[in-house]
Amino acid sequence: MLSDQGKLYIWGEIEPDNFKNTPVEVESPDGSPFTAIDCGMLYTAVLNANGILYAWMNNDYGQCGVDPGEKTEIKKPLKVSSDIKMFSCGLSHLMMVNTMDTVFGLGCNDDGNCGFALDNINKGKPWIPTQSEYDYGKVKDI
Repeated sequence: MLSDQGKLYIWGEIEPDNFKNTPVEVESPDGSPFTAIDCGMLYTAVLNANGILYAWMNNDYGQCGVDPGEKTEIKKPLKVSSDIKMFSCGLSHLMMVNTMDTVFGLGCNDDGNCGFALDNINKGKPWIPTQSEYDYGKVKDI
C-alpha cells in the first residue's frame, strides 16, 4: 500500500521466507518518497520521486535487474534504473518508460512480453534493461 505521503507498507511475505500479517514500512533507499507501486507474480517494483525504479523478491528471470545466475532472491529494494517516469510489472517481466519516452523491458521474454523479438533480449542477458525495437512516440501509460 502506498500512502499519500509516499510511504510504502507491505505485509505477507515481506522478504523471502519472512512473513508478516501486519503492515511493515519499506524504507526508501535514498530517502525520497515513493510515487508508484506494482507487483508481478512474486516480485514488487516501486518508483520514487527522483525517478529511480527499485525491485525486489523473486528474480528468477532477471526482472529485478540482477543476473538470476548470481541471485534469485532480492531481500530489499534494489535499484533497477533511473530517469524513469512510469513502469508496469508483468508476471515475470518488467516494463518501464524513461523521461525521454523510451520503452525498456527486462525479465522473461518467452512470448515477446518485453516488446521485442524473442531472440533479442540483450544478447542473453535479460536482467539488463533492453530498449524496445519500436518507436511508440510519446507514451501516456504502460
